[in-house]
Amino acid sequence: MENDAVNHPKHYKTPSGLETIDVIEAFTAELKGSEATNTGNILKYICRWKKKNGLEDLKKARWYLNRLIDRLEKEAADGLTVTYIDGRCYTAASNGREENEN
Repeated sequence: MENDAVNHPKHYKTPSGLETIDVIEAFTAELKGSEATNTGNILKYICRWKKKNGLEDLKKARWYLNRLIDRLEKEAADGLTVTYIDGRCYTAASNGREENEN
């Protein structure tokens, strides 16, 4: 298998041909902003760690995961909790749950 380092790097492709970019796009399609960015980076580093940078990539994934968790915890503390259920976004409001279109 020839390595196309720009379009189809080996460290982002499974033996069956599944590419990390397709996984990232599928799992972040309904996310926005930093949630999409952080989730995409987490997936990227988790998918490639064994074939590229080993422990360094796992630490990078952890960094983005911690950043995402910290952001969500801050939003919850500020009363801005956002929850995704079946692709729908709900925010906590003082009088109950409100569904928002995203």
